[in-house]
Amino acid sequence: MRPAEPDDDPFLYQLYGTTREDLAYIDAPPEQIEKFLQMQFAAQSQHYKAYFPFSENLVIVHEDRPIGRLIVYRTEQEHHFIDIGLLPEFRSRGIGTALITGLIEECRAAGKPARFHVEKLNHRAMKLYQRLGFVFTGEIPTHYEMGLDPRQPDADASSQEAEPGADSQVKTD
Repeated sequence: MRPAEPDDDPFLYQLYGTTREDLAYIDAPPEQIEKFLQMQFAAQSQHYKAYFPFSENLVIVHEDRPIGRLIVYRTEQEHHFIDIGLLPEFRSRGIGTALITGLIEECRAAGKPARFHVEKLNHRAMKLYQRLGFVFTGEIPTHYEMGLDPRQPDADASSQEAEPGADSQVKTD
């Protein structure tokens, strides 16, 4: 990994586009979808800079090629995983698991809990996070909040919800 630089913006935009498969279902001309995607990427970038100004913004590199991003915001109270993403051809290879496991170990060493938000439609990511010990702690309209407190004894996986739904008792932010 290396720090992200302004020259990485085209790659980060490309990566962002791979996470927006939901746009394939919009009935609009491709140039309109592209313009919307550019606006969304710019808004996300501005949001991250405004709300997490001291976050560590990294580019994940494999054989001198950028393949993903990792943004972590560390505070006195917790570590907040802002964005973790890999290009599609590098997913399901254990890279994300290794990154998140490393972050969990960092939290354990610092004695701090971890949390993040995951899109409600991103079932694959939720399953990965649950497998690594994260549990649902809240929700906003588009995302679930998940957390892990490595200071606590390992939670019984059977007590974790598979996914919040209409019958779940998930706290709303």
